[in-house]
Amino acid sequence: MAKLVLSDFNGSFDVLVFHKKYVEYVTIIEKNKIVYIEGRINIDERNDRGSIYIDKMYDIDEYIEIKKNEELPPKVWIKLHFDSKDSFVDKHTELYSILKSNSGKDYIEIILDKEKQMKILKELPITVSNSLISILRDNYGGNNVEVLNEK
Repeated sequence: MAKLVLSDFNGSFDVLVFHKKYVEYVTIIEKNKIVYIEGRINIDERNDRGSIYIDKMYDIDEYIEIKKNEELPPKVWIKLHFDSKDSFVDKHTELYSILKSNSGKDYIEIILDKEKQMKILKELPITVSNSLISILRDNYGGNNVEVLNEK
């Protein structure tokens, strides 16, 4: 396992690379090298610091070439806030039913405020519509539904 420090002009962030991923990406890991990282964020509320657990790492030039050759995914259109994971778990069956009846190519992002976590529900792409926005606002509160770009 390795602990790296990812930094930019705004600050730094710890990056944890477990053994299997370290072996996979050891040729990319260099001091002062620009990389693209995909992973999971863990915020430590005790000291206001966080860590990223690496899922994928790319040399930035390699990543740019990959992105040039692939179609861009749909944008996230709606952010739906829940107070906590428990409040999401209590309502997820109902929410998934609503989303399944509005399937499409857009995404909804679930935000757990207490845990400071987010997840894009890629397994349930939706079609954003005024009726879906209205249903979500009615069921989960208008302040908890953030529309990034209404169609």
